[in-house]
Amino acid sequence: MFLLFVPATSPALLITPKNLSTDVLMQSLVKQIGRIASADVVMHLIKFKCIPILLYAACPVNCSLEKSLQFFVTRILMKTFKTRSSDIVMECQNYFGFYTISTLIRKRKATFLYKLVNSQNELCELFSLVAQEEISIISRT
Repeated sequence: MFLLFVPATSPALLITPKNLSTDVLMQSLVKQIGRIASADVVMHLIKFKCIPILLYAACPVNCSLEKSLQFFVTRILMKTFKTRSSDIVMECQNYFGFYTISTLIRKRKATFLYKLVNSQNELCELFSLVAQEEISIISRT
């Protein structure tokens, strides 16, 4: 369950994995900042507020969920930059340093596995060999 904070004049928006959708997040973002914010501000909010919420709510991630999350990100960027061209969206993603969902998932998984391997916990040490194999698989892709 997530709580998305909005200004004090309006009630907070409660987001659960059931009602988590592109419309809820996009509407709350537009409601908070409107169309007056620059693209840089919108991209920053999406990158550091919306995407972590989506990735946290979407664990574990399968291939179809990963594609739908990427579709969500693409649609938000299309609305932000007022375009329907996926080429323009990809250029904007590169310009703003906005990674694809699959890249973000791999980075999060690798970070977790590195912490697992380097942990001094005995239980974590049991799984360190498997974690090292997973890290080598991630680093090859």
